[in-house]
Amino acid sequence: MQQAGGAGATLARDASVWKFAPGSFLCTPNGTIDQGMVPTNESFLVAVAPSTVYTMSAYILAAAGRVHRFAMSQYSAGPVFISNQFSPSSPVGNGTWQRLTFTFTTGGTTTLIGATIGAAEATTSPFNVDGIKLEVGSKATNYVEKLT
Repeated sequence: MQQAGGAGATLARDASVWKFAPGSFLCTPNGTIDQGMVPTNESFLVAVAPSTVYTMSAYILAAAGRVHRFAMSQYSAGPVFISNQFSPSSPVGNGTWQRLTFTFTTGGTTTLIGATIGAAEATTSPFNVDGIKLEVGSKATNYVEKLT
């Protein structure tokens, strides 16, 4: 989805590690909370319907003890920023691929969202992300890799 590092964070393709297909995103935070994969401009926003339940999911490969989460930024037409929502507790990294999910409801005037997948703590520990998916409804269904 988003393919740009946040302020000071770096993002690169890692061809040596993946969950579903050759390659994943390697995110290296800069020591600031919530740094990782973030939208950098409106071209990275995704169109959504107002007042609708969505579930975002992704697989995270993180070092033992590291915690990551989603932050969902909602926008109205323009785009005009409305608010941020943060996912609740996330799985603690254990050195294996773990699925991170976040179910949220868009606001009554929300037409665009921007998702951040970042460290929920101040760290510079890199992590990998693969299998990112946004779907309507309150359940995360199985991820299916579709290479075209």
